[in-house]
Amino acid sequence: MKITIQDIRDYMHVNNYSYRTVQSYTIAIERICIYCDKEPQQLDELDFKAFFEHLVYDTELCWNSIHNIHGGLSFFYRIFLNNREYKKYVKYPKRSKKLPVVMSYNEVRLILQYVKNLKHNTILKLLYSTGIRLREIQFLTLDCIDFERKTIRIINGKGRKDRYVAISPAMGEQLIEYIEKYNPSVFLFETTNHKNNYSAGGIRHIMSKARKALQLKKRIHTHCFRHTFATHMIEQGCNILTLQRILGHEHLEATLVYLHTQNVDITRAPNPLDNLETSFVLGNGYITTNAQ
Repeated sequence: MKITIQDIRDYMHVNNYSYRTVQSYTIAIERICIYCDKEPQQLDELDFKAFFEHLVYDTELCWNSIHNIHGGLSFFYRIFLNNREYKKYVKYPKRSKKLPVVMSYNEVRLILQYVKNLKHNTILKLLYSTGIRLREIQFLTLDCIDFERKTIRIINGKGRKDRYVAISPAMGEQLIEYIEKYNPSVFLFETTNHKNNYSAGGIRHIMSKARKALQLKKRIHTHCFRHTFATHMIEQGCNILTLQRILGHEHLEATLVYLHTQNVDITRAPNPLDNLETSFVLGNGYITTNAQ
């Protein structure tokens, strides 16, 4: 039986997979078919193994990209080729344990002061003050804002989950000013003609322009606001379980990473050397140490 990419896409639509997952998985399957020059149903374990060796050794893809491709092909193998042993013979590199890039308070202040346009400034401030994702801010609608309860409802966040985030008093005042000036119709942030929501590329451009103008050395991008929000919240005493709920993390482990990005004054930590009495005996050439 011939399997087409459209068959795979239709199956995922019927089973309520998110748009981004459909795109990611079908692109992964198309990619291996092109590499192996085969139809999807013709792929076997040797093809998968050769393809992943190619990804690891012949491309510069990061772990996350390879992991996403692996997820798409694992799905295809289980559902369409009816084989659940896929992960036993296809290996991919271990995830590097890199910490996220976090901005300092001063770097955030510099960026927000540089971006003068009210719409652009409001977008960046909302990213920083709520920790919401870029795609989530793109699809915020006016009816998600509740000024009375001082909350924003995030609809269909990652994992198709809804959640609430808080609006700070300063953010609430600026949102009211922004809405009165721009009068958005459906989405909170729209293009000039009010026909479409603001694009992800447009928001990234705002951030990129500010970073270059300010000559910031860090590799800062829009998602850094989410990392920075989480880190600054912990530094200001936010409970880790509360933060997990705000960020919409399914697993606590994803939130715990921010315990390693918070600014801790390591110079105040006790040092074992300070608890030793050290006496240097220079005459006979040896050193004696006596613990307190």
